[in-house]
Amino acid sequence: MRKVLIVVMGLLLVAGGGSAAFLYWKAHVKKKQYFLSLEYAREYLTEGHAGDALHLIDTYRGRRADYPGTENQWQSLEVKASAMSRDLPRLDFLYSQNPMQVVVNEDASLLMARMLLHRNKWDECAGIISYWRNTSPNPHFWFSLEADRHILQGDPASARDLLESRQFPGREDSGRLMRLAMLRAGDDLAGAWELLDEAQNRDPDNPDVHTFKAQILEKSGDRPRARAEYALAWAADPQNVFLGDQLAEFYIRQNQYPMALAVWARLQETGPLPSIAFKSHFWAGLTSSSTTASTVVSWPQGEVVDSAMQVIRAIQQIPAGSFWDSNIDREYPEFRRDFNSNDMIGWLKVLQTIADGDMHALNSALEGEAMKRNSLEREMRFLLSAIAAFRLNVWHPSLLVEARWFGGADGEEHHIATRSLARMVMDRNILREDHFENQYDAMEWLHGPCAFPVVLASRGWFGAAWTLLKKRGETSLHDGLPSWAAYTLVSGIRRDRGAAQALQWLPGKSDSPELSLLKAEMLLESGELNGAMSIFGGLVRRDDGAGRRAAWILGTLYLERNQLQDAEKLIAACPGFTETPRGVELRARICLARDREDEALELYRSVASESSEAQAYLLRHYRKLGNEAEARDFARQLYLSMPDETRIWKEL
Repeated sequence: MRKVLIVVMGLLLVAGGGSAAFLYWKAHVKKKQYFLSLEYAREYLTEGHAGDALHLIDTYRGRRADYPGTENQWQSLEVKASAMSRDLPRLDFLYSQNPMQVVVNEDASLLMARMLLHRNKWDECAGIISYWRNTSPNPHFWFSLEADRHILQGDPASARDLLESRQFPGREDSGRLMRLAMLRAGDDLAGAWELLDEAQNRDPDNPDVHTFKAQILEKSGDRPRARAEYALAWAADPQNVFLGDQLAEFYIRQNQYPMALAVWARLQETGPLPSIAFKSHFWAGLTSSSTTASTVVSWPQGEVVDSAMQVIRAIQQIPAGSFWDSNIDREYPEFRRDFNSNDMIGWLKVLQTIADGDMHALNSALEGEAMKRNSLEREMRFLLSAIAAFRLNVWHPSLLVEARWFGGADGEEHHIATRSLARMVMDRNILREDHFENQYDAMEWLHGPCAFPVVLASRGWFGAAWTLLKKRGETSLHDGLPSWAAYTLVSGIRRDRGAAQALQWLPGKSDSPELSLLKAEMLLESGELNGAMSIFGGLVRRDDGAGRRAAWILGTLYLERNQLQDAEKLIAACPGFTETPRGVELRARICLARDREDEALELYRSVASESSEAQAYLLRHYRKLGNEAEARDFARQLYLSMPDETRIWKEL
């Protein structure tokens, strides 16, 4: 018996020893993996891959307590990665947990100081400035920040005195000159522009100069040049998330949603950024029914930030056919304060009231102070308010003010949906109700299922429009819909769902040339060439936009099929089209096909200021001749037309 016990005890000791050895080996491997990951995170940051570094930082966050002494190392890396990726929400959270860990990093300090500045936390901002004022290797950054503090505190005189008190050598003086230009812009725009040019000469790669130029150009209405400057700002610093994001936001303001989504996608190639991921999800869902932006959001740990991540994920998981889930408000009450001031959340709630058919809730939401104060879509707010007013027969004074704005002298800049509803609101204010209804005998469409989808489509919100159509079970347009409304909705379906599906929504009968043109284009897109060319042929003699576009498409088809005589006959039969830029382009292509290059060259020169096709041809022509000065001039013009083409930027 004793021998048996000894054997058993021996086996247990061996087994226990083996188990202990295994556990020791496992702990050793985990420890080695942990410290290797810490080193990998450093290497990622050295190579400029902030997104990969943040992924490792978040992965090993919960294991830091097992290895005392490494918490500060991880925090330091996270601060550096957050500054590098311009992840401001994360950096703000880190500052709230450990301010000095942020302050000792100069790049992070600059970003944090600017955030504090815009929150009117002057003393905290001044503390960070004083920490770096005499020790920074980049004193011009902090000098500019101090000038910004005076400006934001409403003391431009002190800012001007500070900016004129000293100069910096070479490119370091660019920021000072730019701020002087900003102070001068209100009274002397020409002088401000000269200062900006000088700042750009000092530092051609300074993105802030391009940004400020872009803002001036956008406000003055020169959108092509503004877009070019925003793109140049980002090209000067491609790793700067803020510069890419401001280009995307410019595209949003111009309703160029696919361009904005493409920029945001590029910004997240090195890893997801929470604020960018949410904007991508919001705009992708509103503007396309087939685009998804369910990027997994990576946020740092912590009570406040965790709830933010959960809310964003909850929004991304709202089922198809809905825009908002009221449970989010109830389940995350501590987060409601932050997101209720967010326009995007407000718009999701507005769209949900439309989906629910609750006009009173819609009216209340649109009249809320937050929506009035912060609305990113003033025109959309007017359109939805107008439909709600007609349906409820409830008229707010502010609606008439907006109608006069959108239907005034500059109303041609707005979509026909906006101009039409503005006129209806103004007429409703002038005419008695019975006279008004007689004048607008077709206004029943405002009470129909297509009214809201039409105005959503007019602003490019095709995804939201399609969601409402399908929720109501619509499969075709109603005959009472005005032709412009039918055109707006069908063209939106075409862009969102494709030509084949959009053709099914066309009204059965219509004498609208625009709808006929749209039908021909969709037939062409669907491969029905003969039917399309027949409709184009019936439109080309019209002396209006539909006729000129039909002539351009038909002429292009003739050239592609090498039917040069038919193309020449078309030109001769359509004098109204012949002298337009596209008409001149078509004539130039015919000349090239006939080997009349000198004639083509003169035609392209005649429309060089309006035609990107002409600019591209002349660029190639002068490059072939070795005339670099002329080639660069046309490259610059082409870049203003196509600032997103990096090949042209490289050409310059």
